[in-house]
Amino acid sequence: MTERCPTPLDVRSTLPDIAYAYSLPLGSLLFLTVASLFAGLWTLSLSMDNLALKALFGVMSGQAIGIMFVIGHDAAHGSLTNRPFFDRLFATLAFMPSLHPVCTWKIEHNKMHHG
Repeated sequence: MTERCPTPLDVRSTLPDIAYAYSLPLGSLLFLTVASLFAGLWTLSLSMDNLALKALFGVMSGQAIGIMFVIGHDAAHGSLTNRPFFDRLFATLAFMPSLHPVCTWKIEHNKMHHG
C-alpha cells in the first residue's frame, strides 16, 4: 500500500493564521540580522591573514548570501513585511550580494516558475 504524498495545499492548510501575518518590525529584524551576519563574515574573510580562516569565513559568507537570497525571494513576493516599499527595498538589498537584480528575478521566477 502506497501512502499519498501531501500536496502544497495540504501543508498550507496546517499552518496557523499567524504564519500569514507579515509585519514591518519582524521582517526588518530578519533582514537586518542576516545582512549584519553577511557583512561581518565578509569583513572577516577579507581581513584574515590566515588562509584557512580566510577560506572558512569566505565559505560562511557565501552561505549567508544564500540566506539573503531566500529573504530577497520572500520580499520580492511581497511577503516579508506588510509594506510594499520595504519589501522592494529589502528584496533589492538582499539580492545585491548575489548580483541578481530584482527585475530579472521577477521575470524569471514569477513568469517562468510560477507561470
